[in-house]
Amino acid sequence: MDDDPYDLERFVIEQDRDGNFERAVNELRAGRKRSDWIWFVFPQLHRDDLKPYSARFAIRSREEAIAYLEHDVLGPRLRRCTRLVARSGAVSARVLMGSSVDESKLKSSMTLFAEVSGEDDDFVAVLREYFPGGRDQETLKKLKPTSPRLQESSQTKHRRRRWPRRRRTED
Repeated sequence: MDDDPYDLERFVIEQDRDGNFERAVNELRAGRKRSDWIWFVFPQLHRDDLKPYSARFAIRSREEAIAYLEHDVLGPRLRRCTRLVARSGAVSARVLMGSSVDESKLKSSMTLFAEVSGEDDDFVAVLREYFPGGRDQETLKKLKPTSPRLQESSQTKHRRRRWPRRRRTED
């Protein structure tokens, strides 16, 4: 059995390389992203127009996003950085992230993880604070079970409680 079917270790390796994760934390604390780490700290869903490096760190399914959140290292790191964003006090996500491009990546990532986590407070707080116009529509569209690009599989059924149907009894 494969212990890492989504190759999530690729994120851990890149976050640990040259102190990338601590650099991200320090930049978020300082209120301004200045280096390149968004792909592997705030991943987003895969899109066809991504460059190879970006595509390497894209999430390809609802199940992979859930596995990322449940990962012993990645889940806590994502939540830590998300809380830093929420509490940053930055005027806008664009100012905090350093560009409109990274602002949109943050919005996409927060939408993805808010949706697959069942509205986790950390992700929702960032969306409310910095994206009052709503969530990333492209991400929401791809997350729909009917989307040909991202199908919900039976692996996520364990996340939902399904009660047995009651039989109607006639009195």
